[in-house]
Formats: sequence, C-alpha cells, structure tokens
Amino acid sequence: MCSSFDYFHARACELAGMDAIGAAGSFINFFVRGRLSANDDTLEDALMALEGVRNGAPNTFIFMLPPFADEFCGVEQSLRNSATLYAAGADAIRIQGASKTKLQKMEVMTQEGIPVGGHLGLMPRLTTWFGGFKCQGKNARDALRIYEEAKRVEEAGACWIELECVPYKVAAEITKRIGIPIIGIGSGPDCDGEVQVHLDTLGLQNFHIPKHSKVYTRFHEESIEHLTTYRNEVVGGVFPTTDYGFKIDDDEFDLFMNEVEKAS
Repeated sequence: MCSSFDYFHARACELAGMDAIGAAGSFINFFVRGRLSANDDTLEDALMALEGVRNGAPNTFIFMLPPFADEFCGVEQSLRNSATLYAAGADAIRIQGASKTKLQKMEVMTQEGIPVGGHLGLMPRLTTWFGGFKCQGKNARDALRIYEEAKRVEEAGACWIELECVPYKVAAEITKRIGIPIIGIGSGPDCDGEVQVHLDTLGLQNFHIPKHSKVYTRFHEESIEHLTTYRNEVVGGVFPTTDYGFKIDDDEFDLFMNEVEKAS
C-alpha cells in the first residue's frame, strides 16, 4: 500500500503494481494549500482527492480517510459521509481507533455494504492523547490494549487493520492471532503487508522524515537542482536551441517576409 492524493502519483502507484492506495482530503490541505495541519479537511477536500486518485488508478483498490471532524461525529453522519465517498469511487473507508462509537461505525458500515478498515497503534489524528507522534505498545499494558482493540475491530467487520509504530515483536504476535490482514507502518517485517506515505518514500519534502520511512529518491532536492540548471541554461542562452523548435519551409518563410515588408 501507498498513499496518494492526485492523478499523477496515483497513476505511478498503479503502474508500479501497488495493491492499494490510501487517500485523504488532508493531502489537499498539505499539497495544494500548503497547510501543515491536517485537522481541517472537509468532505469536499476528500472528494477532490478521491477524484484525482481514482482517475489515475482506475484498477487499484482505493481506501479513503473520512474528513477529520468525521472522526468525532456520530454514526449517522459518518455513515452519510462514507456513503458519499463510496459512491464517488472509494473501495473502502478507513477508521482510526476502537472506541465504542468507532466500532459501531464499522459494524453499521459493514452491514450496509461499505467495506471498512481499521487503524491502531499510533493514530495521527489522535496524537494529543499520545503526547505526540510516538511508538505505541512499548509496555505490556499498552501492547495488550492494542491486541484487544485489534480483536474488537476484527469482530466489528473490518477487512484489514493498519498497525502504526508498534514494536515489531508485538506486531508479529498480533499478526499471528488476528484473522484479517495486518498492514504495518513502522511495525516491523512480520505484518501481512506494508503501507508508506509517498510524501516520505519519494522525498517530496525537505523536513522531518519518520524513522519508519525509507527514502527511495530525493525528489525535492532533485527538483531544485534540475530547476536551477534549467534557469541557468535559459539565462545563459544554452536552452532553448533550434533543436527544440519547429521549422518552416523556406518558400513559406519568404512569402511571410514579403508580407511583413509590405506591411512595414
């Protein structure tokens, strides 16, 4: 799995053979509006991201994160928003957490025919409760809590669980004991699959890279380098040359010049 928010990245994900793509309106806030906060995205933002991703990856499983505020709404509103995203082309909806209300949402969505996935461990939208972006399950009590939450999420009808930043030994045991796929991110090599944020893996930004992310290319730095070269070539007269232009037949050019001279 990999995340995406637009047509071009989604197209690359599909051509690379990704099994699934995660999208969210918060990516619109970040990439289009330049807002570092991901906590004010709307349903309209989510629909915009979904449109680009679905058009770019028409044959790939796409799951959507609901708008941020939806995480704290009742079952009816969440069902309404999720139905809108499902109708717009999402294959599933992902919900963070395993509170009573979150489990009810999963149960109702599943009963109504909307596939749903879970998200446990570090949950980015709930980091206030964790004291920031920190590994979860580092003591026995917290590890047991995450395991029990995973069982409840499975029972609620989820199709998979994203397990974020959980110690790899704990993640391996949870993966053994839960019947649905466990997709890790920062949770070691023994999960059933892996998801990464394309912002990190492609080096699309020049600030903090999470410990769990492997950077495969430095797109941001490379873009600056290439754009600097482009600018310098234009200023220095190196580019463009006639090799990058289009010709006109000599006879046609002579006719053109004759008309120009007459007009002058």
